[in-house]
Amino acid sequence: TASGKINFPKTLTRYFSFVTIFKRHLINTPVSLGLDHMPNIYCGVAVFIFFLLYLACRNIPVKEKAVYCGLLLIFFASFSINALNFIWHGFHYPNSLPCRQSFIYIFLMLFICFRAYMYLDETPKKYVAIAFWGSICFVLLAEKLVTQEHFHFIVYYVAIIFLAAYAGLMYLYKDGKRTVCGFLALTLVAVEASINMS
Repeated sequence: TASGKINFPKTLTRYFSFVTIFKRHLINTPVSLGLDHMPNIYCGVAVFIFFLLYLACRNIPVKEKAVYCGLLLIFFASFSINALNFIWHGFHYPNSLPCRQSFIYIFLMLFICFRAYMYLDETPKKYVAIAFWGSICFVLLAEKLVTQEHFHFIVYYVAIIFLAAYAGLMYLYKDGKRTVCGFLALTLVAVEASINMS
């Protein structure tokens, strides 16, 4: 069959930078179905804030952070480097639906974000503000550095609006308004997912 031969890559090449990969967490990122090797890793823009809160959380052991961040780097390298991508796909490049291991990466990223959420009560509001502004800086940096035509400029500004909404909900949560915050968070996630799906 066409998939029967194993032609291992003779030279290492990189498809895109880590910033380009991480940028695919933005809302309304076009789904990749062709041969351009772009991973489909969108799982909500709140991951930007929660990931930074995870790194800043003092209650989470450094050893755990090192392991999980190391795994994220392995996935980033696997998305970007041809030989690793080749191995992940059973020693054959996929004909469509690139980076089929991305669902494992998404699970890992959401688990990391959940670990940050577990300690949200003990997280100072100052950390939430720093994580929010750090996320904004990344989005603006991605807009400047990544020059792919299929990313409409509005994607960045919609992401900033949602990041501001999530940060506001975190402040409400920390002020003790848990019930209202839970309802608003569910609504916000539904709206974001619907916009992305459309």
